[in-house]
Amino acid sequence: MTSAISTSRSAQAKGDMPVLILSEAEVKTCIDLRQLLAVLAGGFKALSGGKVVNPARPQLDVPQAGYSLAMSAWIAGMHLTVKIVNVFEGNVAKGIPSHLATIHLFDPQTGMPVCVMDGTYITAVRTSGSAVLSVRELARRDAKV
Repeated sequence: MTSAISTSRSAQAKGDMPVLILSEAEVKTCIDLRQLLAVLAGGFKALSGGKVVNPARPQLDVPQAGYSLAMSAWIAGMHLTVKIVNVFEGNVAKGIPSHLATIHLFDPQTGMPVCVMDGTYITAVRTSGSAVLSVRELARRDAKV
């Protein structure tokens, strides 16, 4: 049996830089929820200030199954980021989450992949954190629950 790994010059030119792979459990250990709102606020300020390159997200429909979204973004000094979200409602009946995501980080100077991580937890905390941040920033200061 022959190896499926190419030894061509183009494959070797990528070098020995390993790609970090993070599971959902590992991602959870990397996120400090106490800093979440401050980090989100900084991201939204950069976005509204025109500092984020964030093109429209393409959607790929899979008939009778679901769809896939690709969301890319870049801020100077940070990694290129692409989040891929697959939404397959029929997964629930199979005991699989309907929304599945991965996040891919790339070196902004070379385009080399740096990290692939589970994006489901990050998506959940970003969505809920954005809602909390919106309420905090938009609610009347004298509002009471």
